[in-house]
Amino acid sequence: MHQPSPEPAGHGIRSRRRIDSTTQLSAGQAAMLHTACSLTCRDAASEEEILAFKHVPIGNLVSAWIELRSRLADALQPAPAAAVSGAGQAANLKELHSILQAGLNFLGRLSCYRPELIPVVMGEGLSPPPETNSTLHWQNVLAALKLNSHQEAELRLTRDRLVEGTCKLHAKRRAILEELGHSIGVAGARSVHEACRISLEVQAGTSVLRATVEAEHRLHHEVSRALLLDTLGPTQQARLLVSAHPFLPDPLMLLDVVQLHGAHPSIHPVTEMSAAA
Repeated sequence: MHQPSPEPAGHGIRSRRRIDSTTQLSAGQAAMLHTACSLTCRDAASEEEILAFKHVPIGNLVSAWIELRSRLADALQPAPAAAVSGAGQAANLKELHSILQAGLNFLGRLSCYRPELIPVVMGEGLSPPPETNSTLHWQNVLAALKLNSHQEAELRLTRDRLVEGTCKLHAKRRAILEELGHSIGVAGARSVHEACRISLEVQAGTSVLRATVEAEHRLHHEVSRALLLDTLGPTQQARLLVSAHPFLPDPLMLLDVVQLHGAHPSIHPVTEMSAAA
């Protein structure tokens, strides 16, 4: 039996874009947005397009997301028997991919240019925004992806790599904090020279601390990107966006769920709010 990896203490992350505490995102959701934002930035929107997006009314953004999610959900429905031919399947997949790309581009622009609206838009105007701490919800999301055995094994290995890397960074951080505590905790500097030495030690220590935080961010981003773009196929990416409603997808939460419950957890009853997906 696959043994759970030891858990690192506390995951805190922000995208390098302005996804700050007002968005109330988890580490995995911030990493998901970072991935979407990096994909969107390839398109190099013009200054006029960016300015126009920044001035779109909130209600219009909510409506745009509702429409995209609805179109994705419709595209995921089983095709009629008459459209199951090779040509019909190809046309359906092409349509699904087109809507999926539009959805990812929308999320990318939202995270790049109006991150403070993410909870409102993803919650589709619900007030107050729904809580995001339900493990049962993410079990249902994982079940909706319909992972195969190879994907499940890949997710488990990815999680082990993430936990190992995070634990190493946290150990390094604790060692630095202990050194800083010793430097700052001495009973006062006895000379200007000693005061300068302590100041330089603190400055060096805080720079290394900052580097470990940035390294942890990069690790989350890399794992999220690999899961979304390499492990999951386009149809599964679409299922992820649809089934995560009313929340932003959380790739890191899915890694925990597959570790604890396997790739095909039991479907649990959902609230009326979530059942809209």
